[in-house]
Amino acid sequence: MKYKNLPIAIQCVPEREARVTQMVAELTNMGFENIITFYDYDHIGMIWNRKRILNHDYGTDGDYVLVLQDDLLFAENFQYHLENLVDIKYPVISLFCPPRKYYEAEAEIGTRLYREKNFLWDQAMLFRKDYRQGLFNYEFSESELKEIAGKHIDVMISVYSKNTKQYVAITIPAIVQHDLEIKSSIGTGAKIGKNKRESRLFYSVPPDYFKQS
Repeated sequence: MKYKNLPIAIQCVPEREARVTQMVAELTNMGFENIITFYDYDHIGMIWNRKRILNHDYGTDGDYVLVLQDDLLFAENFQYHLENLVDIKYPVISLFCPPRKYYEAEAEIGTRLYREKNFLWDQAMLFRKDYRQGLFNYEFSESELKEIAGKHIDVMISVYSKNTKQYVAITIPAIVQHDLEIKSSIGTGAKIGKNKRESRLFYSVPPDYFKQS
């Protein structure tokens, strides 16, 4: 396995320890050997924990880091898709495709990576080292900090990506799914408006689907 030492950071809360243990076992069975769990034992907050993940020293293996939430399901062939996506060398890739109609339209015409200017869903993110460090060190304006404060990490990523024009590439289809069987740790319901908080584009594709031509 080419990227068995790829750092995989799982952002997690102690209430989901059993689920996190299961995720670690699944990733280990796929061949990954560098899996790190970041528990927020004191429930300080998602943004605090993500900054801890972004600033962690991953050593010589940290050119790319995969950051996962603790309520995911993995697609068939996940490990092969991930290795192919690392090879593409984008600064940031989301492995989760949100439930939006325009993504479904892109899927119909064969789009495999969609560059999103209005990023909205941080579920599983592949960060290149320069993007990760830039996001951690970026000086947001006062108005941006107000927008980010108390919200999900998605907003911080969205603002930084717009300002630096490093737009998030979203995989179509998703190669992870949001598991709605696990209740939100911050009280978010299973639906946002009429949409379930899961990808409508989560299906099996061949192992080389995201491989560069």
